[in-house]
Amino acid sequence: MTITKTDFMAFRNCASDFWMKKHKPELFENIIPSDFEQQLIEQGYEVEMLAQKLFPEGVDAKNMKQQEPAFFLGTADTILFQPTFAAANLQTRVDILKVAEDGLHIYEVKGSTNKDKPKNDNLWDAGFQKEVIERVGHKVSKVFLVELNKEFIKDGPIHPNDIFTITDVSQEIIDNNIEVKMEIDNAQKRLSDLTQPASCDCYYKIRKNHCNSFSHFYTLPHYTVHDITRITKTKIAKFQAAGVESIDDITQYDLLTDIQLNQVATHQKDEVIIRHQQIKEVIAQLEYPLYFLDYETYPAAIPVFNGCFPYQQVTFQYSLHIQNEPGGPLEHREYLHTEATLPLRSIAASLRKDIGDSGSVIVWNQSFEGGRNNELATALPEMEDFLLGLNGRFFDLMKIFSNQLYVHKAFKGKTSIKKVPPVLCPELSYEGLGIRDGGAACNGWKMMIFDDISPDQKQLVAQDLLAYCKLDTYAMVRILSVIQEKIS
Repeated sequence: MTITKTDFMAFRNCASDFWMKKHKPELFENIIPSDFEQQLIEQGYEVEMLAQKLFPEGVDAKNMKQQEPAFFLGTADTILFQPTFAAANLQTRVDILKVAEDGLHIYEVKGSTNKDKPKNDNLWDAGFQKEVIERVGHKVSKVFLVELNKEFIKDGPIHPNDIFTITDVSQEIIDNNIEVKMEIDNAQKRLSDLTQPASCDCYYKIRKNHCNSFSHFYTLPHYTVHDITRITKTKIAKFQAAGVESIDDITQYDLLTDIQLNQVATHQKDEVIIRHQQIKEVIAQLEYPLYFLDYETYPAAIPVFNGCFPYQQVTFQYSLHIQNEPGGPLEHREYLHTEATLPLRSIAASLRKDIGDSGSVIVWNQSFEGGRNNELATALPEMEDFLLGLNGRFFDLMKIFSNQLYVHKAFKGKTSIKKVPPVLCPELSYEGLGIRDGGAACNGWKMMIFDDISPDQKQLVAQDLLAYCKLDTYAMVRILSVIQEKIS
């Protein structure tokens, strides 16, 4: 069986998952990427296509037979896009390959932004490519990482040389070459061993980091030590050594932090922690009128609008519930940008109209909304005082739960806006909505603005976006109301 670059990286993540995907691929045919994962795939393709414009003389080799790129490798300054090389059972496709006088130059394109130090996975990825090409019989003299420039700000047409940085990682690849060879050897041995694995090392990871094969190796209880907030591999191993998987069976309380202990204790004792006095003190900080605010954003890898940088969370929508006095009626205001233009000025102007100069602005996870206000203020300096002033008026409702002033077993250690409402206000539900999470909202707005769909389809997406964002802010209204009732 062939080991591709993707296979090699999968092996490094989980050797057992690698074996299962190669020997039993039918088990994974129905796995559908989430909206967020699909967005990453699409943006990765967009980045790759733009990076090819760094080399306008390049030749597309993607559909060439594996032996055909060799015909191009004798001419200096030849550029190939996506040439494939195979040596024994190893195969790799290179994003961009340049023929130079001193040998071949690999350009590995990444959808990430440039950092001071290359990511470790990028070095293993590129190292595998170099090793395969050299086993074919070619000399690789240079390896480069092509990444998005985190300092880039779009101003008119995008020039590839401005948005990308090219980093020479040749020495890092050389330094890691022995380890790459050893890992390739290990992957080949594991692949040739026909003994199906009975377990995997993902057991020692938190649940969201379990591999796709995990359920084939383990049948875990519904609620396990893997679900404990901020659990570490070391602690999971200690619980395993004690024969403990279920939260119900934990007795090693000395292994837990206070936060983890509260999560476990509320479940085991079927009790709710409500720190009445502390919550009263926190809520006493509220100043009416109250403004319950939520943003939806679109983070494009390649900036779509002038004034934006790679992966900027461009705010395209908000929902706002307003309550002028305790127990008073609610007003709802909202904004959804429906044109293929930069939303920032319009959304800030609408906020300025809807939010008064006094009163608490209630959000869920203030670092996110605060970050968006910072970006709005940078883009609109004439509105800086208002936008940054909103940050100073923030009341982060999530902190009542993340600071464990209120702990319920059904939260399972989570404090997201999707976890708390089913417990405190179960009459609210996202299940009937056309859009149910932030990833779907992002993709929905992209489709509405940039895709070729009918006016009726666009109207339906807009309705779904408005309903979703409105429920987020109304959920905050209800959560605060329930808390106030419980501590009164």
